[in-house]
Amino acid sequence: MNIPQEYLDNISNIAKARIEAVERMAKASNRRFALQKSFNKAVANSENIDSEGKINWSFVDSDMHLDGYGANGGEFKTMVYRHGVK
Repeated sequence: MNIPQEYLDNISNIAKARIEAVERMAKASNRRFALQKSFNKAVANSENIDSEGKINWSFVDSDMHLDGYGANGGEFKTMVYRHGVK
């Protein structure tokens, strides 16, 4: 938590848990935004599209890792699904 110890000493455990939950949600939201931005960039990259116009998802995944935003399997599958590939 990014809260001075003197304040933490004066609040209840429930309040601390709420603060921690808000911080975790903010971090998760920032991660999802960064992953989506990297995914969109990789999908639009012409090097990741084959001669038939199909996206090479392995290349997209690799580009995301090169950007420093490696998605876990579930995150990547969700982004691909939302892109319209089932």
